[in-house]
Amino acid sequence: RDGPHSFANNLLSTYSHEMYESLNSWLNISFDIFGRTGNKHHPEITQNIFNRLREKGMVRREGKYMFLESKRIRPELEKLVLEKGPKWSVEAIGVTKEGLKEWLEDDDWLEDCPIMKDGLDWDPEWGVLLGYISVTAAAMEGWKRWWRPCSNCEVEVQLHQFVGEEQEDHWRIWSHIGLLPATLLAASCPDNRWTILHQLSVTSCVSYLDDTGFFRSLDVGVFGNSAQKRGLSADIFRFCLLHSSLDYYYGDEFFWSDLINAHNELLVDKIAKFIRRVVRAVNSEPYFGTVPRHHRDRLEESLPSVVSKVASERAEKLKDVVHDLLSGYADQLENGELKKGQDQILKLAEVGISFVDWPSDLDKHEHAGVWDVFLGLGINLVCLLAAMLEPYIPTTAAGIFRMLQVERPVGRLQEHWTRVCEGDGPVESWHEIGDWAGVNALFEYIDPAKADVWEANSEGRRKKRAERWRMRGATRSRRSDDSCLFR
Repeated sequence: RDGPHSFANNLLSTYSHEMYESLNSWLNISFDIFGRTGNKHHPEITQNIFNRLREKGMVRREGKYMFLESKRIRPELEKLVLEKGPKWSVEAIGVTKEGLKEWLEDDDWLEDCPIMKDGLDWDPEWGVLLGYISVTAAAMEGWKRWWRPCSNCEVEVQLHQFVGEEQEDHWRIWSHIGLLPATLLAASCPDNRWTILHQLSVTSCVSYLDDTGFFRSLDVGVFGNSAQKRGLSADIFRFCLLHSSLDYYYGDEFFWSDLINAHNELLVDKIAKFIRRVVRAVNSEPYFGTVPRHHRDRLEESLPSVVSKVASERAEKLKDVVHDLLSGYADQLENGELKKGQDQILKLAEVGISFVDWPSDLDKHEHAGVWDVFLGLGINLVCLLAAMLEPYIPTTAAGIFRMLQVERPVGRLQEHWTRVCEGDGPVESWHEIGDWAGVNALFEYIDPAKADVWEANSEGRRKKRAERWRMRGATRSRRSDDSCLFR
């Protein structure tokens, strides 16, 4: 037993950790804990939770298996799903039997989930779920403040979980929606409750062309190292893969051409186009890189008065439209709807292009007030757009902030925009910015012909992997606790 166990330890502590560390570094992803259920706290925490369940009469025996008495905790579990579920991601709701209503009508699915077998060993699936707790305990002394906060605690603790679904294997999502919350609800007492799931975001698998699905063990799927080998930046890969993925209900299929088209049509033709027009205008005569005074009273200096009136109306409309987009973006990211948040960014870029294009036929000297206000609002829109982009493409966003020579806005973006419309903002009047050259390299056009080249390079290997999968068959055993990683 020591041999295989030791081998698994060495494999996971070296290869997997190095692989994740290297790929996460390239993707600009940071994490606080890289832990496993093999830590010294896991047996004690798991045993204590099991003892608590048994003391409360929440465990029943059937033959050599022990099961959680889920029917007794079902009302609380239903309340959790009905209260929190509507705010979960579309994929998370869809996985629960294509909707919460059908899921709640099923009386039996949780009854088939053992927590112990032979009276000796924890069921791997149940034990692994409690690894979230033991990994936290292994990393910090005050872990109970997070997992068992006191009833009068001043700070509310919310548990947000991100789960990847692999080839229609819904168990991973179901266990986070049902088995883990049911266990912690059943083990809680009124004055000392466990922290329960608040937000769940699910990412479904991406099939790679020949419908063989996503399997890490066979190297079949769309992985970060595939993008690395093709010279793509992590920002491009992340942003375009998210946008080109299809709706959960229809499944996802990956094509390199879709990723390239998403980059060229969205990042280059919308986002970069807006930024480029504003930055070039501010760097041209008569501004030469200095942001003009953009208080709204400058519009009154433009003659004839009809121009001033139309400009004022457009600025007022922009104020409301941008505020709504920023509010929608904040709500969608709060609810884990990353793709919808991405759509808000693209809409803001389109609104920005239309706004800064309007005075292009007006003389910059005769209508200086209009130009000053429009460019002042436009350059602040660029700054807020970079802040919205940061969760998706952090390296690119950092480059935009460097070009603007400003710090990232802190706090609610809607409040920053209100100050911008009052003549203040992250990019103030008379502030000097850099030029477009500093950002241009972040938005290079990709030749669509590269899609065929990239696909051809992986054709042979993909066919071999697909054949290996077909020979293996569709049955896969569940993972043991030694193969599960928590971040």
